[in-house]
Amino acid sequence: MKSLFSAISSLNQLIFFCVLGVTTFSMPTMANPIADLQDEVAKRDISPEDVDKAMRAKFPKSSFPYYALPNGCSSPVPSHWNIPFRNACNNHDKCYTTPGKSKIACDDKFLVEMSRICDPVGYGMDTVCQTAAVAYYKAVDEFGNSNYDAAQSNQLSYIRDVYEWLDTLRFTGVFKTNSYITTGISVTSSDRIKIEASGSVRFGMFAGSGTPNGIIINPVYNYFPDVPHGFLMARFRQPGMGDLDGWYPIGVGWDELREVKLPSQGILEFLVNDNQPGNNFGEFRIEVTIDSSKK
Repeated sequence: MKSLFSAISSLNQLIFFCVLGVTTFSMPTMANPIADLQDEVAKRDISPEDVDKAMRAKFPKSSFPYYALPNGCSSPVPSHWNIPFRNACNNHDKCYTTPGKSKIACDDKFLVEMSRICDPVGYGMDTVCQTAAVAYYKAVDEFGNSNYDAAQSNQLSYIRDVYEWLDTLRFTGVFKTNSYITTGISVTSSDRIKIEASGSVRFGMFAGSGTPNGIIINPVYNYFPDVPHGFLMARFRQPGMGDLDGWYPIGVGWDELREVKLPSQGILEFLVNDNQPGNNFGEFRIEVTIDSSKK
């Protein structure tokens, strides 16, 4: 393979052809997995710093949303053009890192950005600047394949690992009961929880049937007289609680995540407001979603 410097010298006469030939290049519109990842993290109220901490062991140079930060121009020999071309080099690094972006498109865009820096030029004669731009372009065009392949592979791996980590922060489960059930789920303060209950329970032979919002009958059959019979209750059981401590009405539940405020961890439990559940038929279906991402 011919050396970088011989390639540069042979290109001097092609400066204007290269620059003008690429100036009309237009990046195609395409999905951006990096932007999608940023949107998902923002939606869950997770800070970039939290993602970096979680990913640091496998990606020590990561800075969300990239597996490694752009590092400017990495010319093999010292060059004062590294400074004026820094932004173009950083954008080129990001382009290599964006899954699905082609190497050709990234390299061509790199030359366009450098040529714009040279016009008007603030670092000497315009022709000298354009010559340097073509040299930088030719370097990545001929010798950047391994860097491009590594950037694509590492970024895809990083995105996959971040999504897998996000999945560990969210739990969804379904529980069924017509009396009492403990979910076994430990919930901490600042967790966000959504509870959606449905179904129907027949409360004995004569009381009738009801939804998780209960029915009105003689309160003598209720654990909590001021709450309708059969109403679905919930609590986060803390150490030292009695059997009827800490319960509050849930009914059909909440259709959005609500942040929990607790003095310490608690176990999520559900109770049907019926103190004689042995003759109940049917069941309430309770879907629980817990998002632990907001810490």
